[in-house]
Amino acid sequence: MTDFGLARRLADDSRLTPPGYALGTPACLAPELLQPAADRPVQPTVAGDVYALGAILYECLTGRPPFRADSPIGTLLAVLRTSPPRPRAVAPGVPTDLETVCLKCLDRDPARRYPRAADLADELDRWRRGEPVVARPIGSLARFGRWCRRQLIIAGLAGGLAVSVGVGLAVSYREWRRAEENYQTAEGNYQTAEQHRRTAETRETEAEANFWLAHDAVCRFYDEFDERHLKDVPGLKAARRAALKDARGYFERFVAQGGQDPKLRRELAAAHFRIAEIDHTTGAIADALAGYGRALAVYEVLAVETPDDPKVRRNLPRTLQRIATVQASFRPSAETLPVGLRARALFEELARQEPDDPDHLVDLAAVLNTLGNEYRRVGRVREAGQCFEAKIEVCGTLLRRWPDHPDGPAPLARGFQNLAYIASALGAPEMYVCWSLAGIGVLDDHLRHRPGHNPTRKALARSLRDLASYHCSRKQPAEALAVLARARALLTALATADPEDVDVQTELSAHHRQIGHAQLIAGDAAAAGAAYDRARQVAEQLTARHGDVPEYQDEVANCYFDLGVAHARRNDWDASVRAFRQAADIRTRLCATDPGRAAIQHKLGRTLRNLAGLYAQRQRRDEAAEIYGRAAAADEAAVRAAPESADNRRGLADCYAGWATVERERGRFAAAAAVTGRRRDLFPAEAAELTAAAREFARIADRDTTPLPPAEAEACRRAADAAVAALRAAAARDAAGYARVRQEPVFARLRDRLPVLPPSPGK
Repeated sequence: MTDFGLARRLADDSRLTPPGYALGTPACLAPELLQPAADRPVQPTVAGDVYALGAILYECLTGRPPFRADSPIGTLLAVLRTSPPRPRAVAPGVPTDLETVCLKCLDRDPARRYPRAADLADELDRWRRGEPVVARPIGSLARFGRWCRRQLIIAGLAGGLAVSVGVGLAVSYREWRRAEENYQTAEGNYQTAEQHRRTAETRETEAEANFWLAHDAVCRFYDEFDERHLKDVPGLKAARRAALKDARGYFERFVAQGGQDPKLRRELAAAHFRIAEIDHTTGAIADALAGYGRALAVYEVLAVETPDDPKVRRNLPRTLQRIATVQASFRPSAETLPVGLRARALFEELARQEPDDPDHLVDLAAVLNTLGNEYRRVGRVREAGQCFEAKIEVCGTLLRRWPDHPDGPAPLARGFQNLAYIASALGAPEMYVCWSLAGIGVLDDHLRHRPGHNPTRKALARSLRDLASYHCSRKQPAEALAVLARARALLTALATADPEDVDVQTELSAHHRQIGHAQLIAGDAAAAGAAYDRARQVAEQLTARHGDVPEYQDEVANCYFDLGVAHARRNDWDASVRAFRQAADIRTRLCATDPGRAAIQHKLGRTLRNLAGLYAQRQRRDEAAEIYGRAAAADEAAVRAAPESADNRRGLADCYAGWATVERERGRFAAAAAVTGRRRDLFPAEAAELTAAAREFARIADRDTTPLPPAEAEACRRAADAAVAALRAAAARDAAGYARVRQEPVFARLRDRLPVLPPSPGK
């Protein structure tokens, strides 16, 4: 039998599988192949193949593999530690000679197996012809000896007990006969007991060594399935996720053992870190943050106790960087910047002390990217630009010293793209194009040298989409569509090479949505709707295969939101409402699962605001008011999760404005005034927002003469007072603007109560 990808000719020097990778069917791997690299033979031997043939024969005879456990890791540990049960114990009808042949193939000692596969074939031919087989079953004494070698501690204790009983009987007998022999026997007993004690200590040491051997095997298995090794291997996305979940169970059991030995505590911290990485990969963000926090707590103590331990020095800042990245992406917090800055300082120190390790530069570039994005999120644009410039310098150094390093081109290009965002925020659109093209040039240059490098092609497609987004923001749909045409060619080639690559499918969905944005700007709402629908189909295929990934569900919601906008442009009210409701339902479920996600809460509020606006246009104010209430709850949750985000507060202010208008048009003046008051309190120091709140207060107060219930009439009177107070506060911050606002018709009834400010000096 030939297992393509694993079998090869022994005389051939080519090796398709890199050294150190454990690949193969767990139940068919010979025990010697699972030993550490220093203990196993330099080259695999025919004995390993004979063992695999014996495993196949075993399953043919019994209907089950020789080793079976709940997970691949459990199977590997069983192969490493135990022998398979006798076939006749599993299936009593198995012929004795065939059992003997099978067990000889599965002998743990390679030297006791058949030396060649041809010898095994001759043995099986003799059995078919009814001739005696050469192999002989293992006798009871030999079987007992092998059991003793596998269960050294138990055998040693049993032997010690037997010797002690025998010695005790001899001592009792000799006491009766000769007192002198008593002393000699007692002395012999003491020597025997001392020997047993030394033997027990040796067995304990061997047991501990076996434990660490098994632990290292599992860690190697995990490392081979981590993001860096297998993220771009076609067809292995689902297998990787399943393997990581399996490994997580082992690490949880390892953590539960505890211990105070420094080596054990370091491994415990590494296990916490691996569990958190798996949770992060599988979308369990809250669990990931908790796991990184537990790993950090252990590393902090170890950094004090063993400051020169290289693993602690490397993993402490790496844990800080992961915490900052997850917080910045999913849980914006005031702690993100201090954590990221500390990680940056530690990585810079490592890069200075160990300049020949490229991984330090990779880690430093990652934390600089996290810091830059966080600075940009909180409005500190210049500090963000400095971080991105530093990242570009680090990535440039990495590529100059290690031109073929896989983590160089894409981060460098993202650094240029991030600088483009900074240029746009600072009002320099021409620099946006320059920085974007610089990043695209880096990726183009790398593809000229490595035309089939998928990570670079993915990064280039994303950079082209970012440039198209910029053209859309500048109302340049033709330029955007031209850029997207090139990105589409890259994505089509990637999707053809690996239709199961979820990263490509996610980017393809975003690509179709960007085409829809450009078509919408060009005035072709029908073409935009078709592009959004293509994006929806791609995103829904992703969720059908990976329904537990929140990001894919959110992408489906994005598609429905964009479809709602396109239908509204075409005045298709019913289709627009359906699309917005679909988006709102998906995001409501996401928020229920993870209520601390500020970005999802903000998107939910925006979706509900659009939906409420559609109902308000149709004069269905009761339904609009109810939906605005839900939108306000979502926007308020987003502000609580990320209070420093201006976008979140601006979205909440827009929600309050629409809600207050609907309540006023319904004749619910007290409710309208209360909502407007909440809007005013969002921006107590901004003249423009105070003025906007004053306008709404004035509209509430400027009602017709229809009699109102006392509570509503009192609310209108207080709204007039609130309008005057808000305008006075605005005047204190922007006197020139106040002079213009005071003349607006909405304030006609209140003008007598508004102060007239003296002209500014010099005018």
